[in-house]
Amino acid sequence: MAANALYPLDLAMVRGETPTELTAHVARWYPGLAEQVDALGGLFCIARYSKVGVTPDQVRLAKSIYQRLLEILNVEAQHPRIRTDGVLPVSN
Repeated sequence: MAANALYPLDLAMVRGETPTELTAHVARWYPGLAEQVDALGGLFCIARYSKVGVTPDQVRLAKSIYQRLLEILNVEAQHPRIRTDGVLPVSN
């Protein structure tokens, strides 16, 4: 969801790109977003590659970080060079 939310800023995750590589691209062009993208990437790696299940606390943390990312993206998307219909809201 975070990778898709970055699409309006022309920061779409390309095939084969890792969350770490995406974070590096984000940090280069939009440093204020990098912390949220990195944290969500770390949680994604736990959810995708770990043998332990994601905890309810991690789910709440991911939603909270994603919500903050959306807030920052809404500000960034106001720049005249950006054309967007907005970002996706966090689901409950």
